[in-house]
Amino acid sequence: MGMFNIFRTQRPQQFRYIPRHYDPEKEDLRQRLQQLNPEEADNSPEAMKHRISAGLRRRSYPDPSFRRRQVRKSNRRVIMILGALIMMAAYLIYKKLPAMMSALN
Repeated sequence: MGMFNIFRTQRPQQFRYIPRHYDPEKEDLRQRLQQLNPEEADNSPEAMKHRISAGLRRRSYPDPSFRRRQVRKSNRRVIMILGALIMMAAYLIYKKLPAMMSALN
């Protein structure tokens, strides 16, 4: 086979790459526009689940500081519970432990 290719050399293979870009905002807009068309609306349970999850993802807190306040409130609650547990443990160790040790001996 090599003898017959004396005058025809092999060409390098071409690399054909078509760049594709994903724009999440454009995709979200396209999905919302599809949902507004009543003739294209799908009433299957899977489509309903997708609509609900997309709505929850899109929705944000009305007040930007709302989450920050909730986190701060939760942190205070954890610190108060931890303090109460430490105080109870200290009470049990200093007041009740000697009585329990003498009962065991």
